[in-house]
Amino acid sequence: MINERGRMFSRALSPKTFSSIVILVGVTIFAAPLIDIPQLRLIALARTASARIVIVGPSTIDTVSKCDNDSRTIAEMLQDVTHEPVVDLSVGGQTLSQSINLAAISSKNPAVTDVVLPITHQATEDWTTPSYREFLAFKLVMPGFRTFAAADLSDFWNGIANKQRRVEKAYSFEGNQFPDYHTISTTVFSKEKRLSGCPEVLTHDSTFTRSYFWWTNVQTQENESLYDLVVDLQKVVTQNGKRFHVVALPTNLELLTKLDSSWRDVVQAQQVRFVTTLRGRGVDVIDLSDRFRGAEFITQWCACIHLTDAGRMHVVRAIVEKMPVHVSTASDPTHEPPTR
Repeated sequence: MINERGRMFSRALSPKTFSSIVILVGVTIFAAPLIDIPQLRLIALARTASARIVIVGPSTIDTVSKCDNDSRTIAEMLQDVTHEPVVDLSVGGQTLSQSINLAAISSKNPAVTDVVLPITHQATEDWTTPSYREFLAFKLVMPGFRTFAAADLSDFWNGIANKQRRVEKAYSFEGNQFPDYHTISTTVFSKEKRLSGCPEVLTHDSTFTRSYFWWTNVQTQENESLYDLVVDLQKVVTQNGKRFHVVALPTNLELLTKLDSSWRDVVQAQQVRFVTTLRGRGVDVIDLSDRFRGAEFITQWCACIHLTDAGRMHVVRAIVEKMPVHVSTASDPTHEPPTR
């Protein structure tokens, strides 16, 4: 009986329509149990927040140190300096493809005037193919925007299957074996957080820290297709009448030089190529990649781009210089409010 009804239903529809319905139902059943709720929350916020400025990105944006005199995040500093509401769409571990998609969605928000995309050196290796549930969520909100640009079939499948990225895998360095990122996070990083104090020390495990800078910075394998995504994003943002600000965030070149004199040259060359290529394709980049002192970085045991209060304000000043409308009403960028 059921099979007969199914055959009657399929005959009533064109083959193309029937196939589309079958695929849609299949995808819905496949994806529904695995919807990424935090990601959906950010998507909704990007589309509806009542803010003039949107900033996306990794933990660089919202990480502060208990040793700082000023405990404001980059987003909070930006809001205080410009006297404009800022929505912070950053989250620790946010991939560059996620940042780009959220930036594209926020450009459709009628309240937004400026979209800020800070990019770390490590993120240039990021996959451009999100997991399938992210892909579906972004496509529903931004159907006309290319949310991925897989370099090849293998790259595409890695993203759809949500396999580990290179930097998340176990590795070896100078004869020593080191575990995968999850294990590192729950052991080495947890220990560093527990032992942290003021003033902050570089590391309690110099062998690991040296190896991790090599693994996450020197061994970065740039993904060429990211250039296409950033260029596409600029087109979408400007077509929607917004200003677009790409920020090439700094790397601790001073520390890299101390760890190995050749590492600074390798990383600096990669950063120069990234900025030069984007500028050559018409993207206006705020290049901060080599303009920070070692003293402006914090939590360097994780080889992260985390900044002191002075470093965070350094980033904010550079962004504000590209916002002439906001600068006219901005307070002194060097102003430091009382510690919270």
